[in-house]
Amino acid sequence: MKKLTFALVILTLLLSMASMNGCKRIQGEYYIEYITSLASRNLVLDMTYFYVEASVASANQVSGKIINWYVKVYTAEDEQILEITKDNYESLGLNLKAVRQPIQGFYAGSLALITDPAVPGDMFAGRVPAKVLVRVYLQDMNDYQSEAVFVGSVGFEEVTE
Repeated sequence: MKKLTFALVILTLLLSMASMNGCKRIQGEYYIEYITSLASRNLVLDMTYFYVEASVASANQVSGKIINWYVKVYTAEDEQILEITKDNYESLGLNLKAVRQPIQGFYAGSLALITDPAVPGDMFAGRVPAKVLVRVYLQDMNDYQSEAVFVGSVGFEEVTE
């Protein structure tokens, strides 16, 4: 009888612990690990090139995906030159391709935008891009939503001859 009572007490404790832990769903915590951004303007060929990639990582190894995003490009004086969003990137006429990779538990995902091919004319209207702001909105595997934002620099080159 003592063994049966002891077994029932242990089983009850284990089931209560499992039910408490089983109901909790961890919310993903994400951050933008780094941004790589390059831009060039070729005045001889009258072409502009732009590339930005943001690496999104999970701080607590919860997988997720990027559900919305935007990118803003600024001059060194904080003048906004360009705003690219999930909703407008195809209609801007800038040959932009957007690639999103999901965030795996132990691996960083990413958002990348690239002009492919380079854009005829000057997409920066004569101004020099110096900073890029990337904001991503994420949904984790437990259906929680969050966001991450990062400001990085833009490597810029202008070809004049």
